[in-house]
Amino acid sequence: MQWSKLIGWMLVIGVIVVIGSFFVEPTASDDNFEEIVAAYVGAPDQANVANALGLLGIVFILLGLAYYARRNQTEAQPDIMNIASSLAFVAVAIAAAALAVSSGISWKQVAAEHHLVLYTVSETMFMGVFSLVALSLILLAVGLFRRQTTLLLKASWGVVALVGLSLAAGVSGLTDDTAVAEVIEIIGFMGLPIVFIVLGVRSIRSSE
Repeated sequence: MQWSKLIGWMLVIGVIVVIGSFFVEPTASDDNFEEIVAAYVGAPDQANVANALGLLGIVFILLGLAYYARRNQTEAQPDIMNIASSLAFVAVAIAAAALAVSSGISWKQVAAEHHLVLYTVSETMFMGVFSLVALSLILLAVGLFRRQTTLLLKASWGVVALVGLSLAAGVSGLTDDTAVAEVIEIIGFMGLPIVFIVLGVRSIRSSE
């Protein structure tokens, strides 16, 4: 299998696996941390399966992103692509640590009063992962924007940059306007899997 095709399949399969993990994880009656923790405690085996699938999918996605940036490195802008790749690699380690912390909720050895703390720490670490991914996408878009020969291709990387900027803004909570914040979060978090799938399909097709 060609390297570009492998990168593409990592991105596509990673997104599918992560989405699948959402259907496996225990369902909470509300979105607040307390209810989510209670759902995890009530179905520990189900939570462990969801965490395992989530970790597998996230590792696939982030490694795919890292190698996508590395593969598109040229002498013109080696630093910016190296940084984009390195940020994705760092995000892999943080995501793995976050899921390890989250899995502690289902351990019988962990006292109940620590469950909420573990989940809060895990969510905070995931915000760090999203921040790194956002920066990686922005740098990737900046690095590849000038190489495009058509307006349509330039616009596509402009959209990638917009998703990265929206994701970064959504994670950091830069705006206090609820309506604006919701739009930013929709663009960032809903656009993220679409970007990964498009990059994956593009890589697969480029190797054919």
